[in-house]
Amino acid sequence: MLDMKAFSAMIFLGWSLCTYGQDVLPERYVGVWATDESVLEGETLWGDQALYLDADGKGAIVGAPVPVNECGDRYCAPVIGIKIHAIVTEEGQTLVAAMTDEGAPKQEIRFTYDEESHSLLVQAGHDKGKRFTRRLSEISSSLQAILHVKL
Repeated sequence: MLDMKAFSAMIFLGWSLCTYGQDVLPERYVGVWATDESVLEGETLWGDQALYLDADGKGAIVGAPVPVNECGDRYCAPVIGIKIHAIVTEEGQTLVAAMTDEGAPKQEIRFTYDEESHSLLVQAGHDKGKRFTRRLSEISSSLQAILHVKL
């Protein structure tokens, strides 16, 4: 018998294959999102957390330790990230970011879009309530190329 988690993963994977290359995210979700504590230099994260989303749903969640150290005239910090594929639920207020491993969804993070503050709020887990605000409304072509590399 197929459990609900496996069934959800199969539906998500099937949906993502059907929409490959198409814009699946409304424009208001596309871009670079970060917490108030995040240290960004352009679209590059140097501290805390950021969420990168392209119109076709490809993206990444990236994190780095805080406080950020300065190395000469630049920041330096170890940064780690994971590729995601994001969709928006039918009602349009929930962004579902599925972390992937070799293209297969492994875990989801759900965000609620807050109309008043135009921000994304983490719905559950240890980051529940964490607010991400859109810092840039688009991502560069070089970042798009990185997000679309198959690992």
